[in-house]
Amino acid sequence: MRKAAVVMLAVLTLTGLSLADGGQKSVAGKKQAGNQTSGWEYPVIKAAGPAWPMPHAAVQPAKGKIYKVLVDLTQMPKDPKQPLLGLFHASRTLNVFSTLGVPPKNIRMVAVFHGPASIAAMDNEVYKAKFGVDNPNIKIIEELKAAGVHLFLCGQALHQLHFDEKDVQLPVQVATSAVVVMVVYQNDGYALMPF
Repeated sequence: MRKAAVVMLAVLTLTGLSLADGGQKSVAGKKQAGNQTSGWEYPVIKAAGPAWPMPHAAVQPAKGKIYKVLVDLTQMPKDPKQPLLGLFHASRTLNVFSTLGVPPKNIRMVAVFHGPASIAAMDNEVYKAKFGVDNPNIKIIEELKAAGVHLFLCGQALHQLHFDEKDVQLPVQVATSAVVVMVVYQNDGYALMPF
């Protein structure tokens, strides 16, 4: 386990990526710097989750198949200026599948915020009052919704953390509970991606 972590850190170091932002800032910086050799693409979600096309790699998705994904968002980053790692990976999932020829309409994605990550689903005013910075998740949330992702906030967490439904960032919808969302969608065949 320790050896794998050392190898991963070495790869990230050699490629110039960072663990703190899931590689997002470093990759975006390279793309914006006009690096002509960069193959990173943002075909669906522009705000996060770059994808490197790998059409000849092992395990390719079938282009006409429908894929169901349930993204479980529970962890906040240590730095409130950074978006949720789970939103980054939800974005990357859509971008990777798109680079492999699977259209966004064939990805049925649901994301549910709960626990400490619930604050990320709040509007900018509430987020800024708590952390003193703008909510870095809003643009990603808006792009995910535009791509057809259904976004839910656990109603139990909302009330346990003393927030109000009017504070929730649209287009996030308040669900009865994250538990209900997870059980219902997993029983409908959605693959769980926990973050």
